[in-house]
This record gives sequence, C-alpha cells and structure tokens, in this order.
Amino acid sequence: MKSHIAHAEITGCDIEFMQISLDL
Repeated sequence: MKSHIAHAEITGCDIEFMQISLDL
C-alpha cells in the first residue's frame, strides 16, 4: 500500500515538473 502511495506522489511531482516545463 505504501509503495502505491509513493508512486502516486512521484507521479504528482512528475506532473508538476511537466507543467513548469510547459510554462517555461
């Protein structure tokens, strides 16, 4: 279960990073 939550957090960070890259 923890691994699933960690994966979700990593995915969220990836999405934020992609949004920042698009803003640039």
